[in-house]
This record gives sequence, structure tokens and C-alpha cells, in this order.
Amino acid sequence: MPVLFFVHTIYRSNYGELRDQVLEPHRQHFDGNLDKVLAGGNLSTDDGSQRIGGVALLDMPDRQAVETFMAKDPFTEAGLINTTTIVRWNKVYYDYAKVV
Repeated sequence: MPVLFFVHTIYRSNYGELRDQVLEPHRQHFDGNLDKVLAGGNLSTDDGSQRIGGVALLDMPDRQAVETFMAKDPFTEAGLINTTTIVRWNKVYYDYAKVV
């Protein structure tokens, strides 16, 4: 049975061009670990005009593995991330057909 972790990040305010500058390395970081990434994407303001953070659902053995993975994320290394919340997620309901 997989050990799932939900990761919620919020970007620092006034990040300017920083997100765009490290977006491709960030995507490469996640793409290189697709065996562990069940879902992921960015969060936006209600009107969709600004990216404000991201979420990911990760299958990793423990919290330390998640913390290490997130510490190596180029968004984290560049200082884009203001806060990161990591919680273990216990699947109760999940309808794959509705998600994709």
C-alpha cells in the first residue's frame, strides 16, 4: 500500500519574473520523479490572473523523503516558496475517471 503525502506550497508575494525563470527546471525535477508523483499543479487567484502556489500528491516512503524532494525543487532553491505544508493523506474516495 502506498504512503501518500499531500504537499501544499504558497509562493512569496511579489515574486516578479522568478517563477518563470525557474519553471523549466522545476518541471524537470517533477518529470524526473513521475514514479512518485501522482498529481500536481499550480494554484491561482480566483480570477486565474496570478499563480499563488502549488499542490502535489506524492507517493514516498516517509516525510523525510518528501522534505528532501521538496528541498531539491528549483522553486524552493530559488526562494520562490514562502510556505510548504506536508501532510500524510489517507485515500478514502478517489474516482480516477473524474480526475482526468
